[in-house]
Amino acid sequence: MSSPITSCSELEARISELGFLPMFRNSLRGFSVEEMVDPRLWFNPDEDGPWEWKGPIIRSQQCAYGKFFGNKACYIDRRFLPDFINVRRAVSRRPSSQTDEFGLSQQSVLSAVTELETVRSDELKKSLGLSRPCRRTAFDPVDLLAAPISASLLSKGRSRVDKLLSDLMMQTRIVISDFEYQKSRTGKPYGWGLACYTTPEAFFGTDAIDSHGKTPDQSAESLLEWLVNVVSSTIGKSVAPARVRGLFGI
Repeated sequence: MSSPITSCSELEARISELGFLPMFRNSLRGFSVEEMVDPRLWFNPDEDGPWEWKGPIIRSQQCAYGKFFGNKACYIDRRFLPDFINVRRAVSRRPSSQTDEFGLSQQSVLSAVTELETVRSDELKKSLGLSRPCRRTAFDPVDLLAAPISASLLSKGRSRVDKLLSDLMMQTRIVISDFEYQKSRTGKPYGWGLACYTTPEAFFGTDAIDSHGKTPDQSAESLLEWLVNVVSSTIGKSVAPARVRGLFGI
C-alpha cells in the first residue's frame, strides 16, 4: 500500500500514474483522492491540502478536472482524454437544445462558455440573465421597467445552470480550467473557490483531444483494459470489467 499523499506534487504524480482518480470515496474502496491524501491535510488552516492543490494541478494542463465520474469530480490524465472524450461524446452526439422555464438548455450554456472562452461560474450565470440583484440605496425609476425576479426563482435558475454544467462535463463538452478565491487583506485566498469553465478544445487544443480515427468502441476497450488493471492493482483485489465500465461510464 502506498504512503499517504502529503503534497501537491505527489498528487500530480499519482494522477499521472493511475490515469483516472476520483476526488471522493466511491464503491472502489481506496481509489480516490479522499482516501489517498493524508487526512490531516483536509481543511487544515495551517497547511494547503487537496482543496488548495486543485488549481495548480489543473493549471499545469497535464490533466482534466470536472464532474466526469457519476456527476462527481475526477482527475483524468491528458493522455487518456482523446479516448475518454471519444466515448462520452458518442453517447451524447450533441448537447440538448430543449429549453426550460428560464430559456436555458445544454446548448445555450455550452454556447455561452464557448463564446466567453473561460468564464467563472458567477459570471456565466450573470451572462445568462441570472445575476444577483444589487442592493439599492435609493429609488431608481428604471426599476419600474422590469419585473423583478424573486429570490427563490433566481436560486432555482442558478441551480439549473449548475445542473446543466454537470451534464456538459459528463459529456466532456466542458472542463474546469481553474478555481478563483476571494482574498484577505494580506492577500491570502480563503473560502470556497469559484470554478472557471472552458471547453477541452480551448484548454488543451484540438490536437490534444484527437482520437486519430479510433471508433468509440475501440477507445472504450483501450480505457477498459487500462482501468481494470490499474484499479485492481491499486485496491488490491480483482475488479470485474463490467463493474469498471459501469462506474466510469465507458
